[in-house]
Amino acid sequence: MKETLTFIGIITFAIALWFITVSLWFLRGQNDKKLIDSNNQTISSLQDTIKSKDDLIAKNKAVIDGGNATLKSLQDTVQAKDDTIAKDKALLEAKDESIKSLQGDMQTKDDTIAKDKINLDARDEVIRTLKENIAAQQAQGTQAPQENVANGNGDVVLEKIYPGDNGFDAQDMGTGLQVFGPIKNPNNVPMPDKVPNHTPWKFGDGNSGIAANGSGYYVSNATNGDSDGKTSTSGQAGSLEYKGSSISQSIALPAGTFTVTFDFESRRDYAPNEIEVSIDGTALFQGSPTDTNNFKKVTTRSITLTSKGKHELMFRALGSAGDVSPYPCTFIDNVYLNRIDPTKSATNKGGPFQDIHLDPIQNPPPPAPGASADDSSVLEKIYPKDNGFDAQDLGAGAMAYQYFGKEITNPQDAPEPDRTPNHTPWTFSGNAGIAANESWYITGATNGDSDGKTSTSGQVGFLQFKDSSISQSVTLPAGTYTVTFDYKGRAAYEPANQITVSIDGTTLFQGAPTDVNNFKKVRTNCITLTTSGKHDLKFCGLGGDGDVTGDHTTFIDNICINRIDPKKAPPNKEIVEPAATKAPEPSKKHLDSDGLDITEQNKADHSPAPASGLAGSRILQ
Repeated sequence: MKETLTFIGIITFAIALWFITVSLWFLRGQNDKKLIDSNNQTISSLQDTIKSKDDLIAKNKAVIDGGNATLKSLQDTVQAKDDTIAKDKALLEAKDESIKSLQGDMQTKDDTIAKDKINLDARDEVIRTLKENIAAQQAQGTQAPQENVANGNGDVVLEKIYPGDNGFDAQDMGTGLQVFGPIKNPNNVPMPDKVPNHTPWKFGDGNSGIAANGSGYYVSNATNGDSDGKTSTSGQAGSLEYKGSSISQSIALPAGTFTVTFDFESRRDYAPNEIEVSIDGTALFQGSPTDTNNFKKVTTRSITLTSKGKHELMFRALGSAGDVSPYPCTFIDNVYLNRIDPTKSATNKGGPFQDIHLDPIQNPPPPAPGASADDSSVLEKIYPKDNGFDAQDLGAGAMAYQYFGKEITNPQDAPEPDRTPNHTPWTFSGNAGIAANESWYITGATNGDSDGKTSTSGQVGFLQFKDSSISQSVTLPAGTYTVTFDYKGRAAYEPANQITVSIDGTTLFQGAPTDVNNFKKVRTNCITLTTSGKHDLKFCGLGGDGDVTGDHTTFIDNICINRIDPKKAPPNKEIVEPAATKAPEPSKKHLDSDGLDITEQNKADHSPAPASGLAGSRILQ
């Protein structure tokens, strides 16, 4: 019974345990279901959110795609407009070219009309004069002589015919020059860059070309303007340098009798180039100008052309008289042809090549009594670059000076201007540099280099203290040379600095200026250079007379190297050492006929400046 109860109890306990377990599983299942349901709801909500975002992304993508399509459409539109603009620009450029071409045609027609008007005016003037003469003859019942004052020869000019660019002003040279013919340059002088010839003239062998007033060819008083009204910046002339150079033009002429009228002038410091004027190879004039400052008018003898058509007018250089100059040069300007009445022509009276306007060619005057025999010894003047020290402008005022030597001496610690770089072709050492008028007690310095450069005040080179120097490497052909320059001392710092002048280390001059108020010109002994090329020109300070440490200064200016005829040069004098006494007083200094300051020891090596016998001058650039 007891065992039965025990068994029943166990069974009951097991049933109760099962019931509890089942209840717990049931309750847990219920909770898991709730959790799963909750998670499912969350997942469903997230899915809805994701779907909503996907929809939004899809919409945004659609908007972006639409924007991209719009952008591409705008880009296509812009490109189409750019293409249209490019086409319009091309059309405008084509129209501009057409307009320029039309303007050129109009200008050509205007030029032709202007030339025709000039010819018509000339013809009207001739007709008017002839009518007046006929009326006067009819009134007097006599045959009065007919003259035309236009050419002054007594010729009756029926028509004036102007070559193209008859005044050489159509192609503007500014203030420069241009050699259009094959260049002859034996000394390798710097020349302007060549430009094409845009004139109707032909330029033959030798240095033939065009030069302006103020150019390195020293043209002066060339008129400005061609017969058709074209003008240049400065006024220009044709130039004929060297024997064999030529300027020519083919001109349409009717049959008839003609003379040629032109102006000519010689180049300053050069012998004139004798020229021949011809039509179709027949010489009508041969001669040389005698004036270097003013153009003179010439009318040639006449020539009769039996057929109309093209005829060649030529100006040909024959060289200097006797070939005394290697650089002869003649300028021509204002060229025109006169068709004249051959029955009333006075042009050919007096024989061939004679002209009533042409001044007779005069030989250079003989030396004045007492003048040195080497007046004509200078064959060529060669100017160092910046020969007047005016290229680097230092301005004006008491501080308008500059030391260019690397190591300077300033024992009194005097105020100095701020140092500036040396932009000149000169090399300076020690207390050497450049100073302007009104600084450093300078007065009377000229303003301008040989190439036309000027400064504000006029400037000079200076040599202060012993061992100061100014030098430049200069290209020179083989030959015999002297050096000329101006110098003076510094006021309140007498005596001046003794200086030497040398080429390639050979001393040509030694001395000191004695005047502190006026620059005096000096000509050195001569030196013969056996080779062409670079040669060193040097000015060196030696110190004051007997005082090699004190403050002594000499100013130099207007430096020129003269290539001379050694047969006409006076013998050199010995260069002596500086004396231990004061330099000679002004009353003891020696001046030659040109006012050249000659020290006692060098008196015999100096001579007057060359007169009209100069053969040439060059500016080194």
